Amino acid sequence: MVKLGESLHPDSGVGHSLLLTDVPAILEPLEAALVLAEYSRKPLPAFAWNVRQIDYLVEMGKVLGIENWFGWGAICFAHPLRWDRDTADKFVRRVKSGYPTGLTAMPVAGVTAPVTAAGFVVVASAEFFATWMAALALNENVELEGSMWAGTVDARTGSTSYSAPDAMLYSFATVEFLRRWCGKEVPVGGGEYCDAKLPGLYAALEKAYKAMTIAAFTGRHPPVGQGMLEGGKTICPVQLLLERDLGSGVNVYARHIDVSPDNIALDTIVDVGFGLGKNYLQSRHTLRHCRESLWIPELLDRSGWNGFENEEKILEKTQKRVEDLLAAYEKPEIDAGKLSRMREIAKRARRELLR
Repeated sequence: MVKLGESLHPDSGVGHSLLLTDVPAILEPLEAALVLAEYSRKPLPAFAWNVRQIDYLVEMGKVLGIENWFGWGAICFAHPLRWDRDTADKFVRRVKSGYPTGLTAMPVAGVTAPVTAAGFVVVASAEFFATWMAALALNENVELEGSMWAGTVDARTGSTSYSAPDAMLYSFATVEFLRRWCGKEVPVGGGEYCDAKLPGLYAALEKAYKAMTIAAFTGRHPPVGQGMLEGGKTICPVQLLLERDLGSGVNVYARHIDVSPDNIALDTIVDVGFGLGKNYLQSRHTLRHCRESLWIPELLDRSGWNGFENEEKILEKTQKRVEDLLAAYEKPEIDAGKLSRMREIAKRARRELLR
């Protein structure tokens, strides 16, 4: 994933994409940081889920010349209203450090919160209030934040969804109550947590539909296009590229319309006239401006879904593009001395954290 990100967007940097499963959990962010430092020209911070990892990551960052090289991630606790030691310790350090703090709430109706919408809103809101009150008690100047990710259970299968219509209703009801009760705007997240299990156009459109639904009910458009499947459990490189292609189409809406004589094309308009003998497809003006004016996706078929055979061809084409990007990867020249010092920090962490 680091190699793919490095080839796909080298100027943006690459961050902590996947969880390593071949190392102890308490050491995982440190090992991920070593991978990022060795294989990326612009390594972004690793995610520190435990407060004991932060100082080691900060020390590693100083070797690279980067201040505070770690990511806080979300503050999540077990619903309803249960804090474990790891979450509480990170919460306290974050608040006292002055970082904006709040709850990333993911209660599931009928499992960790009441199944009725009214009961769900009561418990979920109480969790937000308790988090904010605790934060203000520790630092009265801390900025309060949070996000709402409601889930519901499929009574037939037992699976949890964070994008089903009833799940979205619980999220919208909770954030609307918080807005009216205390004037606090809490976003609903997020487009990536869809139910799709396999890559393809359907998964991309499922995410887009969820994101646009959130925007319609809250006025905020959540981020989308990270290639996640199965409710955020996995990252799929093929899905990532498909979503980037679809996202390039969404970016068309942000274009500035340049009203210049050349773009107005008055001479071409007069020349084509009523289109009886000529048309715009034949004009040099269209030839000059076609690529900059139209959406020309690299992988997707603009004609829309045309059956499973066509979908399979798109997936194969996208997989080939993933392979080409990986083949094009060039490992950066990294200071071997810096990597050695970072590895020594990781070794010391192993001794101290695994006692």
